[in-house]
Amino acid sequence: MVGGVKFEHGHRMLAELVGLLSIGLAAWLWRSDQRRWMKWLGVSALATVIAQGVLGGLTVLFFLPWWISSAHATLAQSFFCILVSIALFTSRGWLEAGPAQASDTGSPSLRSLSLLCVASILVQLMLGAAFRHSGIKLLPHLISAAVVTALLIWTASRVLTNHAMPEAVRRPAGLLLGLLMVQLLL
Repeated sequence: MVGGVKFEHGHRMLAELVGLLSIGLAAWLWRSDQRRWMKWLGVSALATVIAQGVLGGLTVLFFLPWWISSAHATLAQSFFCILVSIALFTSRGWLEAGPAQASDTGSPSLRSLSLLCVASILVQLMLGAAFRHSGIKLLPHLISAAVVTALLIWTASRVLTNHAMPEAVRRPAGLLLGLLMVQLLL
């Protein structure tokens, strides 16, 4: 194998391994986790990796159109986010901690801000993938980055200024704010 063929074959073999591991993860969550939403999160990880494989095949079949390649890249990062969530929600620290009791009287609510952050990050992933695969110019991606940054700073600031928030929520918010400041200052 030479050049791109060698790398593409390796990519497909690793993708197959990830698919098999995702089947195992979904089965394990379905059998061992009592939380219904966690079972469906495992199924969504499996569905995401299957869709990822289909998009990968379409990308090759149609000779790399930017819109299929962008969807393939966005789904890959979304799959990674689902796996990180599963790792967090099955961690010992998460399982041993009781439900957080925090009051939120701000407007918009912290829940709404968090959902806005997730939605804006998903849009940013799509725009970044489209830019990477030459489907769009850089400007929409940069504007979206500014929106994501503003929303993350707003949300983290709300968490840090609400002293009723549990430490398990405040600590990651402080870390996020610190990482954002480092990125903005470099």
